[in-house]
Amino acid sequence: MTTDPKHIARSFVEALGSEPLDSAIARFGNEDTTLWIAGMGMVSPPQLAAMSAALVDAAAGPATMIVHDVIADGDKVAVEAESHMPLKNSKIYNNKYHFKIVVRDGRLSEIKEYGDTKHVADTFHS
Repeated sequence: MTTDPKHIARSFVEALGSEPLDSAIARFGNEDTTLWIAGMGMVSPPQLAAMSAALVDAAAGPATMIVHDVIADGDKVAVEAESHMPLKNSKIYNNKYHFKIVVRDGRLSEIKEYGDTKHVADTFHS
């Protein structure tokens, strides 16, 4: 397995198209990996599990995550990406993201996820 931060961060974000966030963090991170999401702040493991389950339950079909750009500087990686997922409420979840990811010793250490919080509210709650 590679320890290249750019490759690990890209692989993690691409995995979000085919597996829940909690599963992807478990696969690429460790028990000390932190997650901060715009509009939520720091996400605890129980919050992460509940959020991941809610996304799986809302999905009407497979999701995709397209990585548009990756920039790395040492152990810090910036990833621009876009999701696409049909929902049971007949809407399409198509968010644009910026991730700031820190990789240490070949594992995710810190994840900051910036996305369109209004799109989340409009798509899932309206």
